[in-house]
Amino acid sequence: MQRGAWRFRNQTRGFDFWPTLDSVLISEAHPEDLATFSCSVVDRDASLVFDVEDKVWVTFAGTRIFAGHLKTVEESQLSEVGPRVYGLDAQDFTAKLDDSVIDHPAERAAESVADRVAWILGFLNFAITTAGV
Repeated sequence: MQRGAWRFRNQTRGFDFWPTLDSVLISEAHPEDLATFSCSVVDRDASLVFDVEDKVWVTFAGTRIFAGHLKTVEESQLSEVGPRVYGLDAQDFTAKLDDSVIDHPAERAAESVADRVAWILGFLNFAITTAGV
């Protein structure tokens, strides 16, 4: 395993967080499947807030390796007086596309990938940007 700096960010709420790394899982079983992210976050000073649909991203050694939204947020405590612990499960943004089908037969000229993605998201009316793609 390569050593590097991990950075996790709740983009919706504007804060970084550091989960217990032994529980981090980022997986994609098949290239056509959703990428998922799971972790446990210990909130030692009770300052963190997570909610379903918060946008989150993860970087490793300065490279973004995951971006998506929280699917589930489970709160627990290590003990009666211990810190809160959040169990987070996230899906990448392709989950927002659901089973949508674009039925738009118009011819399209050659364009960049970012332009095509922006057009698809605009056509489907999803609030996802192409910034950083």
